[in-house]
Amino acid sequence: MDRRAIFFFVSIFSLLIATTFISEIVCAASTAGTSTSNVATQYPFQRKSFYANNRFWMFYSDGTNMVYRTSADGSTWSSPTTVRAANSGRTFSIWFDGTYLHYAYAGTNLYYRRGMPNSDGTITWSAAEQTISLTYPPASPFVSVDSSGYAWIGYTDSVFSPPYVIKSGNNDGTWGTTPSGFPYKLSTLGYTTWKVSIIPLTSNKMLAVYGAKGYTIKARRWTGSSWGSEAATSQAMGGEGYFSAVAQGDNVHLAFLRNRGYDIMYTRYSYSTNDFRTIDDAVDKRIYRGATSTSAPVISISGNNTLYVFWAGYPTANHIYYNASSTGATWTPTVNWITDATLINDRLTSFYKEYGGNTGLAYTTGTSSPYNVRFAYLVTALPDTTPPTFSSTTTNTTLAGTAVNFSTIIADETALSGYIFSTNNTGTWTNYTWTALSSGSTAYNITILNLTVGAVVNYVFYANDTSNNWNAVMASITTTFLMPPGGMELQSGEATFTVSPIGFDMEAYKTSGTMSYLNIYWKAYYLDNSNRNISVECYLNCPNPEAGCTGYQECKYLDYPSGTIGTCTITNPNYNLALATGLGENTASTISNNISCKFTDPLNPTVTSGWVNRTFVPLSFYLSLPSIVSIDVGDSYPLELTVKNLGMITDNYSIDVSSLTSNLVISSGQATITELEMNETGKMYPNLLLLSTTESASATITATSAMLPQMYLQKPFIVKGSMASMPEFGWIGIIQIILLAALLAFKSKQ
Repeated sequence: MDRRAIFFFVSIFSLLIATTFISEIVCAASTAGTSTSNVATQYPFQRKSFYANNRFWMFYSDGTNMVYRTSADGSTWSSPTTVRAANSGRTFSIWFDGTYLHYAYAGTNLYYRRGMPNSDGTITWSAAEQTISLTYPPASPFVSVDSSGYAWIGYTDSVFSPPYVIKSGNNDGTWGTTPSGFPYKLSTLGYTTWKVSIIPLTSNKMLAVYGAKGYTIKARRWTGSSWGSEAATSQAMGGEGYFSAVAQGDNVHLAFLRNRGYDIMYTRYSYSTNDFRTIDDAVDKRIYRGATSTSAPVISISGNNTLYVFWAGYPTANHIYYNASSTGATWTPTVNWITDATLINDRLTSFYKEYGGNTGLAYTTGTSSPYNVRFAYLVTALPDTTPPTFSSTTTNTTLAGTAVNFSTIIADETALSGYIFSTNNTGTWTNYTWTALSSGSTAYNITILNLTVGAVVNYVFYANDTSNNWNAVMASITTTFLMPPGGMELQSGEATFTVSPIGFDMEAYKTSGTMSYLNIYWKAYYLDNSNRNISVECYLNCPNPEAGCTGYQECKYLDYPSGTIGTCTITNPNYNLALATGLGENTASTISNNISCKFTDPLNPTVTSGWVNRTFVPLSFYLSLPSIVSIDVGDSYPLELTVKNLGMITDNYSIDVSSLTSNLVISSGQATITELEMNETGKMYPNLLLLSTTESASATITATSAMLPQMYLQKPFIVKGSMASMPEFGWIGIIQIILLAALLAFKSKQ
């Protein structure tokens, strides 16, 4: 390693170390924002704030939208950024897993989204907001993720009120297909004030904590594969959602307001015994005796497992207090922390746990609009001064002129933030953009090695954690000889030669089209940046291009400019429209088709990219529908059906919903959903009328592709009803239902 490389390494690393920031300030309360709603930060059992990438993040409702603000010091706040519509803080919940933030919003359906909080106060969303369709509108969501990154949401049914838990089918920021067994009903009791927290444990285990005003708080554990029996606290809860829970390993700490005497209570759920009992074998602990009827507590846990319980309004109005404990058995004397005029007692919400040594608290003040959204925090841990560590620093090749993957595994004892890659591959040192990364993950950079055989290429990974501690690892490789495709014959006496390989951009390699044409797009270039043309030949569904593609449809472009987006067209393409199998009962699709392209130097045909393949599916769609529909006898129920085009070609879909039993009448059961492009969705709403429960009611849905009629889905579903409400109608009511059914059936035939 030469002196210049060492000097660059030491200089950059010293600069990064010198910028390390450690906060030792306990921040007084500040106003993060204002709202026209006095429930901007409610409920206490939900979470709405955290600390990441050297910023405090605060989410609340401004009375119209869910918004967030950030602060580097907990005192000066950014302008609000709108996330989505939300006229109340009760309608959404936030979760931060150390890398991503997640939100759940309850409206007509559940809505979920995941994003990465950036150091500049912006959020990089993993995907668009996901819609989770439910039978009845949900309320009061609580979102979290398990140890594998799957999202869980606790909520209540706003019509019949039981508490539910639902889990995502994907862990990439999209919801996917909800797994079998979900949503799961935690209780059949229809208390109107149920609230649910779903707390992550270890190894994909979860604990659902749910309670209603005036009743004991319940818990039910998920083992990773099944639900356990219900456990309950010894004392009942006063107030709606007046509880808060955090996990320590597989045990869960719970703070709540007791309904008798309004005591601030603590207890601990034990996973091994499936009951509520503190570490010293008491069923519960009274942290503070006799607060107010609205002094809803919130609980947070620090990095050294110290518990902090916050509440407001007693013993003095407009004050916030807290107690701390390392075990839950004994608690510190009560600390009178914050004095804030016009404090609303039950609007407190705290960090779930300590982040970056900080434990934050948000709340609402005011007696009329605009209300103030306030924030304060405690420094609850010693500053993190341990930098990230590196292992397995390597490359996958040393061949000059080829794509090389520089990689290393980076870990941190608290939470990794990200890394910067730097190399002198081009002859001068270049820093690449900072990239976020979770602890224990592989950092990498893919680039093209320079063409000089025997060159020493140095490279560095710089990494920082969420406390902004920096570290670096440096390594080097020596490039080796690369034989161009097709080989090269050296003449007598030759000692050196120059090779100009062809590079290819896979991101630009795409297809689009109809049943009449297929467009193919590409971007290829010379690695030495030569300003010369490149020849292209592409084939559709050629099984073995290396052996030849005679007889297969092709398009060619003999000379197109290097480094630009090119395209060629195959007219009347012979797609393989055989139907695929094994896709799941809700998906119909043709099999994958294939495009194979090769890029060649017209002046030296031995220099080529080789065959580059891209697969695509011409026609495919997905039908979303419930397997069981529950409705009341005599009610007209609009059933939501969703079709999504997954294929490359724009398609129309005919939908037919037909009753299979005489006690079920369906109107508006036929429709055509037109002009759905790839990844677009369309909906229809047939009306279902259940006449009686004397026999099982069922129906079938048939969805057919207009482009390929033999590609269709036919799915049955069951309609469940209850006779419990029939006495309310009497004989006259029953006759009216029958007449109404006849009228709807008559109209549907017109």
